[in-house]
Formats: sequence, structure tokens, C-alpha cells
Amino acid sequence: GVTTSAAGWDLGFGLADGEYAMTAAGTAGGATVGFGMSSDNEWDVSVAYPVGTVTVSAKTDEANVWEVGAAYAADGVSAGIVLSPANAWEISAGYDADGIVVAATFASDNSNSIGATYDMGNGLTVGGGIVDTDNYAFGSFDLGGGAKAFAEYANGAQEEVGPSDRDIAEGTTVGVSFTF
Repeated sequence: GVTTSAAGWDLGFGLADGEYAMTAAGTAGGATVGFGMSSDNEWDVSVAYPVGTVTVSAKTDEANVWEVGAAYAADGVSAGIVLSPANAWEISAGYDADGIVVAATFASDNSNSIGATYDMGNGLTVGGGIVDTDNYAFGSFDLGGGAKAFAEYANGAQEEVGPSDRDIAEGTTVGVSFTF
């Protein structure tokens, strides 16, 4: 595969076993535009346009799976709504200031979540939340040099949970992680 940037657009092309995929993303007329397609007759297109502190968006693909939305963001506060086929919807809200991050999502399929993290500023970050009927909590301490000590608990396995996008295994886990 190859990626490049030209005239403010990010372009990509990949080829494997006679199959291809290509992408383009950039700005046109103030809107952020994205397009992708493959040799499997798959394609998708998206557009997002900012109007002050609100961004309106739409996307669709070859299967007529579409989505429209609006999002607000200013002064550490965010809110959004996304609508898709069959009256499906998702509402989100968030707050991010002074080391505190809170994120909540409520959806038409009754998948709901609320989570928060607090960066204490001394290398210690704590957080927790609820996803549907499961709950989780964690603490991590930056040891320096890419090492972190952590302890976490979840009564059900969680993937990309809360404002920290953490993966947490079911039960209690204590460990040290390293980033190289």
C-alpha cells in the first residue's frame, strides 16, 4: 500500500492478491469529505460541515446504510445526536476540563454508558463507570520511561470503555505495562 498527501488531501491505495482498496480524505468548501472504495464493489462516502460550534454530518455506503448527525463542542462541553435507519438513534454528552473527563452515551437499543476519569496531575489517573448493567473502576500510575502500574476491576469484560477507551478484563487485574 501507499499513502500520500497532495493539495490538502490524504490519499491511499492498497493492492493485495489482485484486490484493491483506495481512500481519499480532505477539505472542500469548508467541509471535511471522505471517500473509500474497493474492488469488492464496496464504497463509502462521508461529509461533515462545521457551523460555528456545531458540526453537521452525513455518511452512506453501497448497502444504503446511512447516518446523519449533529455535534456541539465548546469550552470543554460536548453533545451530539446521530440518527440512522429504522429510527435508531444515539445521544452523547461530555465534559473535559481541569483533568476531569466525563462521557455519557444513550442509544435507542438501550445500550447506555457513563464514565469518568480524573488525572490528578501527579502521574495518578483514576476512573470508573457503568456500561449497561456492568461497572468498572481503574487506577494507573505513570512510573516514567513508558512504564505504568495499574489496578482495575470490571464485573464484565469491557472494550474501549469510558472516556479513556480502556480495555478491561472481567475481574480484578493488577499489573505493569510498558510502551516502547
